[in-house]
Amino acid sequence: MIQAEEAEEIGVEHLLRDIRDVAVGTLSARITSQLQSLQGLHLRLRDIGTYLGKVANGELPVNHAILGNLQDVFNLLPGLSAPAAPGKSNASAMNGHAANGTTAPLEKPANELARAMSVKTNDQLMSIYLSSLIRAITAFHDLIENKIQNKQRHDEEHKEEEKDEKEKAKEKEGEKEKEDKDAKPKSKN
Repeated sequence: MIQAEEAEEIGVEHLLRDIRDVAVGTLSARITSQLQSLQGLHLRLRDIGTYLGKVANGELPVNHAILGNLQDVFNLLPGLSAPAAPGKSNASAMNGHAANGTTAPLEKPANELARAMSVKTNDQLMSIYLSSLIRAITAFHDLIENKIQNKQRHDEEHKEEEKDEKEKAKEKEGEKEKEDKDAKPKSKN
């Protein structure tokens, strides 16, 4: 069983807390930030949809400057959806139904940009995961190595203490023998 002093235990707890905060805290902060960004985007898109609905219903006048800005935004977006196969409408292609109403399996997307973006995103996420995993393993390795060094140091100190105690015991025995030898000649006189 490995025993540690209170200061060492506090240091180990601090190290483990730091590991958890660095690995999880950063990831947690990034996910929270991305979630807030997506929620903000969702609100803006809903506002745009509401505005366009009101313009289409005639509740608001057409503002060409706003529509021009929206067109610019939509032109910057990459086309990630696969074009519909011949004989299928967009809605039926999305739902997996053929034009005649029968169910047909969805075809793999033919759009290379969508596939490339998916592959790149997966590669980036995998590298982030692996780097976090490697950082945690390295920290645990260092922790274990530190514990081994502390145990070896403790064992060496313990051996030195035992050696000192044996030497003191031998010195005491030597002194007793010397006293006994000194005491015997005096009693003979």
